Amino acid sequence: MNEISVDEATAIVAAAEAAYQALDIDAAMGLYSDGATIVMNGQKVAEGLDEIRLFHERMFGSITEHKLTKTFRTVTGNVIGVQWHTESIDGDGKWWVQDAGEFWTMENGKLKVWEAHAPPPRPRD
Repeated sequence: MNEISVDEATAIVAAAEAAYQALDIDAAMGLYSDGATIVMNGQKVAEGLDEIRLFHERMFGSITEHKLTKTFRTVTGNVIGVQWHTESIDGDGKWWVQDAGEFWTMENGKLKVWEAHAPPPRPRD
């Protein structure tokens, strides 16, 4: 296990926020280690870089406009805790909002496991 400092964790969260805010798949993919896994609400949704790229292509492909913030909350050992808030327009022109938490298990400075706990998006008021 590699211990991560608060400064390192904050920089990793900022890089992730920039990649996801820009809907930049290549930048997002640069955050992940080989053999990484994405878990959403307790269900594995992608394993390995090929599946993770497909996951991002589907997710980014459904968004026409996007506002995102990722906020660093904590780091313990090699696990970073993050909160996110996003507002997105879908292909039908409808705004959606989502607030969620995530834990990132890191390996050599890259995400090994992205575990998100997110309710379904809700319509924006």
